[in-house]
Amino acid sequence: MFEVSQQEAQKVLFEEEPFQKDEENEENENIKNTSLSQIIEDVEGTIIVSITNTEKHGEGMNAFVTYSINTKCIDDPILGTKDINANRRYSDFVWLHDTLKTQYKGVIIPPLPEKNLINRFSPDVIDYRKSELERFLKRVLTHPKLVSSPHVLAFLENGELQKAPEDIATKSKGFFSTLTEKVTNINIGTVVETDEWFTDIKEYIKGLDLQLNNFYNKTTSLTKKRKEFVQIWEDFSQGATEYANVEIEKDKMLHRLFDKLGEITHQISSLHNETVEREVSQFESSLKDYIRTTAAVKDVLTNRDNALLKYQAAEKTLEQKKQKSEKNASASKASAIQTEVNEAEKQKDTAKAQFEEITRECKEEIDKFLKTKNKEITDALRDLVQTNMNHELRVLDLWKELLQLIEESPIS
Repeated sequence: MFEVSQQEAQKVLFEEEPFQKDEENEENENIKNTSLSQIIEDVEGTIIVSITNTEKHGEGMNAFVTYSINTKCIDDPILGTKDINANRRYSDFVWLHDTLKTQYKGVIIPPLPEKNLINRFSPDVIDYRKSELERFLKRVLTHPKLVSSPHVLAFLENGELQKAPEDIATKSKGFFSTLTEKVTNINIGTVVETDEWFTDIKEYIKGLDLQLNNFYNKTTSLTKKRKEFVQIWEDFSQGATEYANVEIEKDKMLHRLFDKLGEITHQISSLHNETVEREVSQFESSLKDYIRTTAAVKDVLTNRDNALLKYQAAEKTLEQKKQKSEKNASASKASAIQTEVNEAEKQKDTAKAQFEEITRECKEEIDKFLKTKNKEITDALRDLVQTNMNHELRVLDLWKELLQLIEESPIS
């Protein structure tokens, strides 16, 4: 795995030339050894990350998009205002995500948007991915553990990522090789859950995943119908305007009324389109984000299951070694068997410590996930309600304009 030294990491945050050691002033040396996570902890809220621009390169199969990342340290008492800029491809984001996922087994790694195979260079797709990749970076930089990873610092630098050989090997694996690995992992044993809290949370996450996907599908179906309705209103508007033009000489009043009808229904069509677009960018994207995040929670639970399985297997192995020791108590074999028992004891203790650590991390992460989910989905729902209320009020005002015109028009 690619490692970044402490000295190299400081290039992300400080002047290009390193601080010179001054025996009369040790403060600069202390500053140089300050990590990004310490700076965020000491001066909370002074690091802002954003994707400022996107650019397409090449054509055809070799085409790709780069994302310009700007990380700002603002009004820092030591650093002042510093800008860190980097250009990264989607594959670089995948590298960072997968590296963090490997490095932090008990942490819910923020998800990435899916890789699009169709219309991947359309402005809408690029804008959506830009927004979701920025969300990913913000979550990483506000996580106390993830932000301390040297891989995050390496990613923020404007240099080529030196990906490990195993990353390249993984990409070159075929379908059957990957399938074989999955089957092997599945068949190593069956975990026996020992914590009722995790039994309950696994059932909850399973149901959450199912119903989020179901509701998201219903939401996208509604969006599709509402987009069709936008065109229906536009067609209605055109029909009203065409009828108004017929009456322009023979019935001035009807001409004026239906011309107004065509005008306001055109506006209604535009309002419907604005509302649908906002719902897609806010509510629908929030649901999709939590579908991905729920999958990340399932990954962490799987990592804990693997740690529990390893611990339970180590316990079983130790018990077998002890039974073997009791059956072969002769002096000639006792020493060798006791060595095996001692080694099995160490492996069991190590597996237990690892399991307890990932269990603690999992509980912390899932508790935080549940609280954040409550707030963010509630915010998305509030925005949905407010968007539709504002839409209806604006449409109501338009209909009032037409009604007032009708009431003021004399009937011959």
